[in-house]
Amino acid sequence: EEELAQAVTRSHAESGMGIVSDPRSGEILALANVPIFDPNSPGDAEAHMRRNRVITDPFEPGSTFKAVTMAAVLEEGAVRGDTSIFCEEGSFLLATGDTLRDISAHGWLTPGQILARSSNIGVIKLAEGLERARFYEYLRNFGFGTRTGVGLPAESAGILRKVGEWSERSLETIAIGQEVSVTALQLVQAFGAIANGGVLMAPRVVAEVRDGEGTLVQRSQAQPLRRVIGAETAAVLRAMLEGVVSRGTGKAAAISGLQIAGKTGTAQRALPGEVGYSEDSVITSFVGFAPAHEPELLCLIVVEN
Repeated sequence: EEELAQAVTRSHAESGMGIVSDPRSGEILALANVPIFDPNSPGDAEAHMRRNRVITDPFEPGSTFKAVTMAAVLEEGAVRGDTSIFCEEGSFLLATGDTLRDISAHGWLTPGQILARSSNIGVIKLAEGLERARFYEYLRNFGFGTRTGVGLPAESAGILRKVGEWSERSLETIAIGQEVSVTALQLVQAFGAIANGGVLMAPRVVAEVRDGEGTLVQRSQAQPLRRVIGAETAAVLRAMLEGVVSRGTGKAAAISGLQIAGKTGTAQRALPGEVGYSEDSVITSFVGFAPAHEPELLCLIVVEN
């Protein structure tokens, strides 16, 4: 909570969210929202400060969502890891007539390089090899568009529209984390499946219950929900995400002597109550886990505006 508050202050940001979990069991080890409020005087704080925003406030994830898209692409066999994709030198015309751009111009990139450099064009070209209904099925299986059932009040299901409601370019924009809204907890749950070998786990905040005498009444157990990708796919994707930190956009997350895997995200911020996006504010995030190949800890940080 203190580190998150410092990050918000350093960034001159509006707010922040953070979660630490154990991807093997789904246990939520730490959870924080900034700004904080005094629980002894809740009436002194504004309403948005009192919400548990990691489960109540969905947001467009941006590039962190590319890891989920890549999981679907790899699992479907739509691409091999050594295949090269031409990323159009940074500018790509969609079938709808819209022009999509990358922050930096890229030529030929492998899927791992696409993820490391966070190429919008590369991810979209890969996603176009998926059937829409099948891609939607993957997103639902990863837990998006539905509540996690964590047991905390006022949880949001996020926003994932059914395929029949998609526009001509929805597959492409959802693939890069736009036109879809997720909660921080949903994103942690999804990355947990990548980290642990492909199984979506139910998130847990209660380890056990004891009575007034200290006698154990109930102990919660890890609850696997379903396998969303194969173990081999998860291993390939973990190696790609390690590349994001070692040689890509996530270098700031590197820790000497420890293998870190993760994905950065910078998302445009939807205008509240209006159509379109803000021109001067973004939602930045990083979700990562360590050790990269046998993860024990997973962490998501979101800094807003």
